[in-house]
Amino acid sequence: MIKSKPRTKYLILFFFHFQLLTTACEVSSGGHAGVPEALSTLRLRYGEPCRFRFLAGMVQSGGGELPAAGLRLLAALLRGAPSPKRRLYLQAELDQAGLDVSALRKVFLFIS
Repeated sequence: MIKSKPRTKYLILFFFHFQLLTTACEVSSGGHAGVPEALSTLRLRYGEPCRFRFLAGMVQSGGGELPAAGLRLLAALLRGAPSPKRRLYLQAELDQAGLDVSALRKVFLFIS
C-alpha cells in the first residue's frame, strides 16, 4: 500500500503536465513550438532514445484518464503543427517512439 502512493502521486503529476502542455498547444500561437522543446528536454534529462518514447508508453499503457490525456496532447501537437511537413516529421517521430496507432484504436474502442 505504501509503495502505491508515490506512484499515484507521479501519475497525477503526469496527468496535469499532459493537460498543461495540451492547453499550451491549443491556446498559444507560440505554444506549439515550446511543447516539443519541453519534450526534448525531458528526453535529454532522462536519457530516452527518442523524444516521444515516454509519452507513447504512457498513452499505450491502457485505458483511463492518463492515457487519454496523453492522447489529447498528441492530437493537439499534430493539429497545431505549423506545416504539413512538420506534422509528417512529428508523425515519424511518434512512429520511432513505438506508438502503435492500430493497437490504440483497439484499446479505446474496447473501452468505449
